Amino acid sequence: MLTQCYGTCPQVLGQTQDHRHRLLVAAAKNIKVWFIKVRKIKAIYHTLNMFNLDVTQKCLIAECWCPVADLDRIQAALQRGNVSAEIGQFELKRCLKKKMQTMYIWVKFRLP
Repeated sequence: MLTQCYGTCPQVLGQTQDHRHRLLVAAAKNIKVWFIKVRKIKAIYHTLNMFNLDVTQKCLIAECWCPVADLDRIQAALQRGNVSAEIGQFELKRCLKKKMQTMYIWVKFRLP
């Protein structure tokens, strides 16, 4: 009986090592994709953690500054988000007409 166990142990250990090697090779092929997914998920959670929770209306509130000239573009982006979102609704609630100190608009140049 001991010789049977001793004879199968190296075989079992070899199969285990081969299986582990196949799993690691398969994981190595997907690791770049996984890193990208993890970075995107972390960015989403980081952004959501900056929101304030309004318990009375059961919504998340994001406060930011944006130029008045871009309000139409922002509203259009929120409307596109409403169309493509499966849950929730995005809405521009209020706009303060507070003048900010400085805003530089950079012109993008393209090299030929």
